[in-house]
Amino acid sequence: MIAPHVLLNPWLGRPFPIGPPLSLFTALWARVQADVEFDLRPVGFPSVVESVPAEELLLATGLAASPATLPTQFGEWGFLFEHAESLRPGPGQLRLVARAATWDSHVKGLFSDRFGMGIAAWLLWKWFDVVHVADAAAFIGRAMADPQNPYYGRGLTSLGLYGSSGRYKPDFFCLTSQNEAIIAESKAAIGPPSAVSVTERTKGKEQTRNVSPVGVRVRAGCGRVVFATNLRLENDRVRAGADTGVHIEDPEGSHDPLPVSVTADEIVIASYARLFDLCGLDPIGWALTAGFRPLVDSHAVQESSVDVEGEPVWFFGRVWGLRIGLLTRVAKPLLTASTDGIAARIREACLSSPILQRRARRQHEVPDRRRAIVLPNGTVARALPADFLG
Repeated sequence: MIAPHVLLNPWLGRPFPIGPPLSLFTALWARVQADVEFDLRPVGFPSVVESVPAEELLLATGLAASPATLPTQFGEWGFLFEHAESLRPGPGQLRLVARAATWDSHVKGLFSDRFGMGIAAWLLWKWFDVVHVADAAAFIGRAMADPQNPYYGRGLTSLGLYGSSGRYKPDFFCLTSQNEAIIAESKAAIGPPSAVSVTERTKGKEQTRNVSPVGVRVRAGCGRVVFATNLRLENDRVRAGADTGVHIEDPEGSHDPLPVSVTADEIVIASYARLFDLCGLDPIGWALTAGFRPLVDSHAVQESSVDVEGEPVWFFGRVWGLRIGLLTRVAKPLLTASTDGIAARIREACLSSPILQRRARRQHEVPDRRRAIVLPNGTVARALPADFLG
């Protein structure tokens, strides 16, 4: 098999990443091989129970909140090794282990924020037709630093909606399969639904209303979404409707939001840069956003791809014993072609993918763990064989 020629050395001379022992991975991976449930509480609609593979939630959390910075650090093994043991093992209602009650308040806050972002990202993919999820902060910061912007140098306090600290910013700019934007914010806490206070929920709504992308259309329905996640402990006595769950609200837009220049192409590129960061390939993520092309030889990508469920996949990294890759039909335009019009080319690649078409038809079926995890943007995660990990 021909190895792809990476034109930018992703490790820049650093040692090849070394993973944790196979026995540690095996124990933790087995712990999260179960479907967990939590309540969805959309405002104005009846509550429903959502079932999701725990390993998918952990992968979503890694992508949403814990990118690696150095491939030689255990940080690239991310949220699984940090908090897989914080989840009550086995199927059933999503709960945290009892000892989480003794965590320091800062640890509780960090865990709930990060895990809440992972749940939000997963729900955006499954229920809101989202394909790409990107950090909003970088785009907002760029807008505030633009001397041509009417709010240049004034912080996010100009409208009286942003708080004195100027930190009322949403978490995500997302792009749907129709290349429409969704602005999303996640709030989370450990405890009953009331643990995410009305004040925090109101702040979340303001965060999504305070900005308006210029260059990509915001979806008319559910174009702004706030997720408020509460996480219960395994020994909590819980009344009906107060278990682990997610309050979902679609606030109306502001009449005078901060204009933020961002295109569909930029959201797409930023979302994939996050994926490379998670795998410890931050130089590739940086080069991707900086516009360097080609990053990989197109023919070598094709030649080194492997078959996954009848479709070629180019694997480039590993996280917690998972092989991480992209559908080859997505990797080639992403890494070799011009950034202009990349959103349209990636959209066409995803729509034409047989494996993504099958996943879309089966998204409400019981998951088959013999199949790889495939995200709507063409990201593929597959367990490494034991002889590779050993």
